[in-house]
Amino acid sequence: MHNSRKRCKWLNRNRQMLLDLYKNQYIAYNTNGIIAHSENLREVLALANAAKQPFLIYLVPRRTASIEIYQFASAPLLVMICNQILA
Repeated sequence: MHNSRKRCKWLNRNRQMLLDLYKNQYIAYNTNGIIAHSENLREVLALANAAKQPFLIYLVPRRTASIEIYQFASAPLLVMICNQILA
């Protein structure tokens, strides 16, 4: 399975935990788990880049609702930014 699919599956499997612990924060994660988290995107990117692992970025919504996922690829970094859509 392609790594980006594995990372998306990780996000789906851990969505409730993320909502419980990291509301309104950016998280950098991969299939091994969370690399960094903060409300400050630049801080998360700096910490995640320092880890020298592939990662995705996800903005954990403040509350549950539908979300729309946008995927942007820029070698070697694959970034996913998720924006909450208010119902």
